[in-house]
Amino acid sequence: MTKYAVCTELTSFHSIRLARSVQLNSSVLVQEFLAGKEYVVDSVSVEGIHKTVAIWEYDKREANNAKFVYYGMRLFESDSGEREDALVDYMHKVLDALGVRHGPSHGEIMWTSTGERAFNFAKIKY
Repeated sequence: MTKYAVCTELTSFHSIRLARSVQLNSSVLVQEFLAGKEYVVDSVSVEGIHKTVAIWEYDKREANNAKFVYYGMRLFESDSGEREDALVDYMHKVLDALGVRHGPSHGEIMWTSTGERAFNFAKIKY
């Protein structure tokens, strides 16, 4: 079973690393918390040419003493199209940086107060 916790200081980090479930944890994955609106950009690539097929927006809300609970997602469409252009441009740069040339991909992007930030990416095997 995977467990997670929010570490705000180094002692919290060490308490997670030393916690026991069945065996002693030998490693800890640390990920920066990103506050903002979360989007999914699904694309397909052929010979390094990327085409976006869908942009999704997560519906997250506070519930049950948790800061966010995923309620669902919807296809995203803004009035101006500017955010979509920025998300697609950013995801295509991520795909290029990772050397993705062929196949479908799924990228999650957090739109923060300082701009977009990729935090989860999967190249889907077909």
